[in-house]
Amino acid sequence: MKYRPMLGLVGLLLGCPRAPEAPAPEATREGPLRVTVSAEGYGALGLVIAPVTLDGFVQSLRLFGQIESDPRHFARVGTRSGGRVLAINVEVGQRVRVGDPLVEVDTTELHQVTLEYLTATARLRQAEDRVARQRALGAERIGAAQELAAAEAELAMARAAFAEGEEHLHFLGLREADIARLRSNTSHGESRSIIRSPVAGRVQHIDVTVGQNVGGEATLVEVGNIDRLWAVLEVSERNLADVRPGATLTLEAPGGALREQSTVSTVADMVDRSTRTVSVRAPLRNPEGRWRPGMSLIGTLALPRRAGSLWLPREAVQRVAGRRVVFVSLGARSFEARPVEVGEESTSQVEIRSGLGVGTPTVVEGAFSLRAVFERDSLGEED
Repeated sequence: MKYRPMLGLVGLLLGCPRAPEAPAPEATREGPLRVTVSAEGYGALGLVIAPVTLDGFVQSLRLFGQIESDPRHFARVGTRSGGRVLAINVEVGQRVRVGDPLVEVDTTELHQVTLEYLTATARLRQAEDRVARQRALGAERIGAAQELAAAEAELAMARAAFAEGEEHLHFLGLREADIARLRSNTSHGESRSIIRSPVAGRVQHIDVTVGQNVGGEATLVEVGNIDRLWAVLEVSERNLADVRPGATLTLEAPGGALREQSTVSTVADMVDRSTRTVSVRAPLRNPEGRWRPGMSLIGTLALPRRAGSLWLPREAVQRVAGRRVVFVSLGARSFEARPVEVGEESTSQVEIRSGLGVGTPTVVEGAFSLRAVFERDSLGEED
């Protein structure tokens, strides 16, 4: 008698003997594709049997991806030029508004721009005085017209230099009150480049310390609003034809602790050459802050139902003796492995084109375990 140890666990579940004193199994063969399972083994298999209906199973795609922050509401803020950090005005978790000061930096650029601005301010005042004097002389018919024109041209250039210097100071984070103090010489040498928040949200990370020298490319603070996030999922190119903007999408965190309904917003135009997938994006509401950027994500995408099609869970369709079959209940714990012709397949569903009629009681869960029973029974025992 041949002994096959890999089938021992299945035999144990079905009440089949592994030792001479064990009771004999109840499984009997009624044909090459039929089997009757013992009462004890039937309970251990955990089978779920349901009649096949056109509306019994909704075709869907199971997608995987992650959560990303909305780039319109997330900022990695750095200094515009190198320098030494003088002050950090926020802490992690603090809410900030647009324009709130985050970090103050002493930069060589600010000192240079301040000097240029003060020089431009002095030249502007000088040019204004000259134009006023030339106009007064012209009114008394003393000054020449060409001298007035030259003075006005000089004034225009002085105004342009003044405006450029003021804009540069704004670029370095100074407000109108700060610039006014510069003009009045009350803060000369004390000005600091102020790094301000470009978005409203919560401080997510601070990557700098007071006194640290930083370069012009360094990120100092991250600020983000996670009330609005994006779910970014990947869909195989073979299923791309069924995915459209507006399709219903159920988003779920691994383990099922978090669940949210959404709709597909955009489907990328390009296929990734290495993974052969296309990115699908959907908005994710997060008013309570339970979702986090970077979290893994599972998406179930409901697909349009095809009229007259039978769809079964992928597990329900197994391969026995080289053929695709489903397990049909014959009653009294008896089953037939019925060959079927399959059509389209998704990650979770299989289309049945022929071989199975509406109303047929079919194993929809536990088919994999039942297939092991068929394989064990078909091998049998030889003396």
